[in-house]
Amino acid sequence: MNASLPPLCPKNEPMRRLISILLFLALSCVLAHPVIADADPPEKADFQPPRFEDYPGAPPYQGPRADARLASKADRSFRTRIRHTKPQPVDFSGEYVVTACLMGVAVNARTGAVAWFPGSVCCWRGEGERVVFRPGSRLLALKGLINEEGAHGIHF
Repeated sequence: MNASLPPLCPKNEPMRRLISILLFLALSCVLAHPVIADADPPEKADFQPPRFEDYPGAPPYQGPRADARLASKADRSFRTRIRHTKPQPVDFSGEYVVTACLMGVAVNARTGAVAWFPGSVCCWRGEGERVVFRPGSRLLALKGLINEEGAHGIHF
């Protein structure tokens, strides 16, 4: 008995072509992802990682602190951790307070707006912290995996 698999889209050549194009584009996006991921050392790849001083932030905010605006369901789910940023010193980009464990947020000290990291950050195998930032810079580096998948490395 000859057991062969049926074609993906029988008798539908335009659909097969569309699926091929979409798969090619998805693979291209994955391969072009801007991350230092288990790649050659920077001296070989001629890659210069971003520097904190190249992304200056606002002067440190010293005014009254706004209450965190818990606008989303995720904000409300992590309200205790987010609210604990209010008494903390501004430590990112001149007016934000960052708090991170597996998930991370930056809370604007001036407005109370909550900005979430692009996903969870885990599994850093190198030296130093998983989340790196400076009070006077807009640059934020996430080290490891984002959402426990994809390329392991430093994400800017």
